[in-house]
Amino acid sequence: MSNLQRLQKLMSEIGPLVDGIEAIDQEGDDFWLFAFGDDMVVQIQHDEQAHKLVLFTDLGIPDEEHRLAIYEELLSFNYLWSETGGVRMAIEAPNGTVSQILDLFTLDLDASTLSTVLQGFCEKAEYWRGFIANFSPPTKGADTPPPQDEGPGGPVIRV
Repeated sequence: MSNLQRLQKLMSEIGPLVDGIEAIDQEGDDFWLFAFGDDMVVQIQHDEQAHKLVLFTDLGIPDEEHRLAIYEELLSFNYLWSETGGVRMAIEAPNGTVSQILDLFTLDLDASTLSTVLQGFCEKAEYWRGFIANFSPPTKGADTPPPQDEGPGGPVIRV
């Protein structure tokens, strides 16, 4: 059985293993769409030469007022690659849609592992979709220490 045939079989097996999948559609030999009930679509493309699957989904377009702050959060998330399981964020174009992406190597990949990864990928995507849609910047001064009174020798902290 070829690697592509093995992956096609895996894709058909994981439907019942992942909560919320409403439909799986294969487009061509190496591209699948997984539709979930909450308007989320996860696209999976096979990169045969690199021996990996690339999972990606759209998270939304940040509003103009908070775009920079949201991008900073996404870049900070990308920096934590060792803690995120390799999930990363990207933007389609300047001021465009934010996408969540994950490379998953296919060597020894089984239905259980793929379903677990897909479930976790969707959970992260749900969090980030909400974050982008409902972003509210931190309150000014939230990280500022309480005010101090000035005494003759400098600041005085009252208890």
